[in-house]
Amino acid sequence: MISWASKRKLFFFIFLVALGAGAFALYSIPHLYTAPSCTDGKQNQDETGVDCGGSCALLCKNQSRDLTVNWQRSFEVARGLYNTVAYIENLNEGSEAKEVPYVFKLYDDKNILLAERAGTMDIPPRHIVPIVETNLQTGTRAPVRTVFVFEAKPVWNKVSRLPPIIRIHQQTVSDIATNPLITALLVNDSDQPVWGVRTVVIVYDESDNARAVSETVADEIKRFSSSPIQFSWPHPFDFRPARIEIIPLLYPDSNY
Repeated sequence: MISWASKRKLFFFIFLVALGAGAFALYSIPHLYTAPSCTDGKQNQDETGVDCGGSCALLCKNQSRDLTVNWQRSFEVARGLYNTVAYIENLNEGSEAKEVPYVFKLYDDKNILLAERAGTMDIPPRHIVPIVETNLQTGTRAPVRTVFVFEAKPVWNKVSRLPPIIRIHQQTVSDIATNPLITALLVNDSDQPVWGVRTVVIVYDESDNARAVSETVADEIKRFSSSPIQFSWPHPFDFRPARIEIIPLLYPDSNY
């Protein structure tokens, strides 16, 4: 038979082992357990796909819609020198896509490639997004066809803050027969300043065809304030401007 002293030692040993196991569990479980997240490679939480949808910023592929290229144009700014614009419609309300690759190609009447320009564009959370490339050189031949394509599918993320609404005020057009100049005020009615606002202007003729494009940057627009902008061209317009569309592009964490 086991003596009382031996039993007491055995009980004490078992107690120490149990105490050690409990302490180990209390220490290791929090370190071994990983809370669900939007980057763990699993569909959990309220996600509707792996690491997307629900409370995650990333939109699932079945939640996003393709960008629509409504039209693309080239405009001569000097002999053999062209500005191009693609007029993009973004139906992913409240979402943005970073560094979306694209390419412009200009062809002549014999379908010969005259100029090509590739780039990337952050698509902001707004409905209409013009993509502009300037000073494409075509040599002595004139382009008759402009092609614009996206080279990869955008990856869409919900934005935590929608951009302030910037109003356009006091548009003027002058000197169209010499050196055309368009001026306007960007009005910020919000309680937060914005800065580095890339702004595009598209000029339409009396048939509502786009005939000229330019872009500029407003350095800063203070809260409840305005900032003047202007766009200029080195040569006269050979048409009468009938409509002007000025589009400020605001990006979360970059402009506000």
